[in-house]
Amino acid sequence: GGEGRMIHAYWGRCVVESWMGRWWRARLVAAFAWPGTTAKD
Repeated sequence: GGEGRMIHAYWGRCVVESWMGRWWRARLVAAFAWPGTTAKD
């Protein structure tokens, strides 16, 4: 995901790249990065 975006997995559904709006930013607790991956610009 780019700046202001996140990758989000929905239980029993799919994985999407979503905009990180005010609601999500207020609830952000942690972020994870996988070894061997890089951000796309």
